[in-house]
Amino acid sequence: PDQFLNSISRFLKDGQNLIFSLPNMEEMLKRNYTNCLNFEHTFFITEPYIEYLLSKQGFRQIDKKYFKEDHSIFYAYVKDSSVETTDLPGGLYDHNKKLYLDYVDYHKQLISELNDRINNLVNKKFAIWSEIIT
Repeated sequence: PDQFLNSISRFLKDGQNLIFSLPNMEEMLKRNYTNCLNFEHTFFITEPYIEYLLSKQGFRQIDKKYFKEDHSIFYAYVKDSSVETTDLPGGLYDHNKKLYLDYVDYHKQLISELNDRINNLVNKKFAIWSEIIT
């Protein structure tokens, strides 16, 4: 993300806008959403990191809006070479590590419960199906 934002920063002139959205991954992780980290979202990035990286690359925040409580965050920034890099909050690593490990533990427990249910069906007839709607 830092290299990508550096490329955008070099491309834009002071006063030009950068508008984008990202999933609200911290909230998704807190809620144990299975789709939080997957092939679409391959790394965990939260608001403090986003805001730090953007300030580091010379962007000043104009606006930030949340879409639903747990979905996306929309950002509006302007290129501003006079911006000073913001600091990352203390304890961020430990906070995120605990959040992630809680997420992993939740899913390990879920998998164990699902496997128990499947194992209890060994001598019973059942069907598994999926439906694709286009």
